[in-house]
Amino acid sequence: MPRLFPNQVWVETERPVFPQKCVCCGAVATTFYRPTPPSRPKGLPLPECPLELPYCEPCRKNLVTSQWHGTWKLVALNIVIWGVAALLMAKLPLWVAFVPVFLGGIVLYWATTTAKRETSQVEGAVSNDVVVRCLWHRKATYVFSFAREAYAEEFRKLNAMSLTPQSELK
Repeated sequence: MPRLFPNQVWVETERPVFPQKCVCCGAVATTFYRPTPPSRPKGLPLPECPLELPYCEPCRKNLVTSQWHGTWKLVALNIVIWGVAALLMAKLPLWVAFVPVFLGGIVLYWATTTAKRETSQVEGAVSNDVVVRCLWHRKATYVFSFAREAYAEEFRKLNAMSLTPQSELK
């Protein structure tokens, strides 16, 4: 289950309308981010027009950088786990297990320090990571979870005709 944000909005429409403001900082949106859609059963067609979340360029860059470095942190964890497991199964001395721990630590340190260096502070930004999630999507029903309350309210107004009764229960 994805991490929930405090502002949830339920809409019943083929195509939800997003305010043309950055979902992260509220500035004018200059680009879009297409979140990776969840896996679909074989045979089901992909949506004709995937969701595009409006972002300003600095916030989008921070999001992509954050996700990229999150991937490298998982790589570091895998190096440690599989390296130690392989060495223990090979019945090598215990001190040899420090090699993958050391390598994983180096990758983790690199991912953490470069992520901090490569992200920029954007005024009004809620986070350098994901700030809106599509929690549910079946046919024409969507459930969105927003980190920014102001953005959620604007989204509600733009999609007022499509709100479901669950949307009224904040």
